[in-house]
Amino acid sequence: MKLLSAEIAINEKRPHKEIEELLNESLAFAKINHSATVEDRINSLFEKYKKESGFKK
Repeated sequence: MKLLSAEIAINEKRPHKEIEELLNESLAFAKINHSATVEDRINSLFEKYKKESGFKK
């Protein structure tokens, strides 16, 4: 659910802090559940977001 929320936040161009928190929460959840596929998707989305927005972490 957090991943979907992050995708929506990115599309709506919400504040960087909010998007970063949603992506980090999604990543933590994926790691807890040992879901490499979801983890890869989150990392990919994070990289795409950083590239498109110019956001530097």
